[in-house]
Amino acid sequence: MYAATFLEENPSINYVELIEKIESIASKTRFAFIPDSLDFLRAGGRVSNIAFIGGTLLKIKPCIELKEGKLVPTKKYRGNMKNVAEKLMRDYLDQYDINRKQLNLIYSVGLDESIKRNMEKMAKESGFENIEWIQGGPTISTHSGPGCFGISGIEY
Repeated sequence: MYAATFLEENPSINYVELIEKIESIASKTRFAFIPDSLDFLRAGGRVSNIAFIGGTLLKIKPCIELKEGKLVPTKKYRGNMKNVAEKLMRDYLDQYDINRKQLNLIYSVGLDESIKRNMEKMAKESGFENIEWIQGGPTISTHSGPGCFGISGIEY
C-alpha cells in the first residue's frame, strides 16, 4: 500500500530508488493480528491438540506479529474478541511510535461489525488521519480463520 501511494505521488522515480525506498520502509512496518479461535492454528499444525483444548477453555488468543519477516506468536490475550481487540490496539500503540498519517486495520470475514466500529473509533481518538480497513489475504486467513483482527502501520 505504501509503495503504491509513493509511486502515485512520485511517478517519475526510477525503479532503483523506488526499491530502496520500499526496503527502508519495510523494516519500519509493524504488523500484529489475533485470530478469533485456535481452530486454524491447530489445523495447520501450529498448535497441539492439548494447547488447543486448554487455550479454548481459557479463551486464549495469541498475538501473532511480523518480526524480521516471519510471523511469530508474541503475547497471549484472554477473553472475548471485543476486549482482546481493544487490548491489542492499546498495546500496539503503546509499543510502537506509529506514523499518524496512516493506520491499516485488518480483518477476516466474520469479524463483528461492532468491533470494527470500536477499533476505528479508537484509532481516530489516537490521532490517525487515514484509517483503512483491509481484508486479510491468504496467509493471514490461513493462520487465523474467520473473525481475525489485526493492525498494520509504519513507525517514524
